[in-house]
Amino acid sequence: MTLNVDLEALTVRDSQTDKKVSAKNLVESTSGIALGTALTGVAHSVVVADVGTTISSASASAVTITVNQGAFTEGEVVSVIQDGAGLVSFAAGGGVTLNGTLSLNGQYSMGAIVYRGSDTWTVFV
Repeated sequence: MTLNVDLEALTVRDSQTDKKVSAKNLVESTSGIALGTALTGVAHSVVVADVGTTISSASASAVTITVNQGAFTEGEVVSVIQDGAGLVSFAAGGGVTLNGTLSLNGQYSMGAIVYRGSDTWTVFV
């Protein structure tokens, strides 16, 4: 999958589906980080309350963030920071599609998931 980003228009276009998605929330969530859930374990399920915030993990063990179906609105963003050595990975719950690289790049890396509608998310790392 190839993604083309036009920062002036604040959009992201998926070259496979040719669907344009607002990246405004993505830019805002990575420039003015609102810390949300600080993970204390090795698993977390994304909920609507995580939207617009940053999930952080300081775990030394691998962490899985599961994205389930929910009352999400197209364009909503959840950011994730890996502070610990435990690799943070994303998993799709039942009926959910995740597109993109499904793991962060290691300690002190950051990524985000953007809701595309129809229980489909794009992962940016």
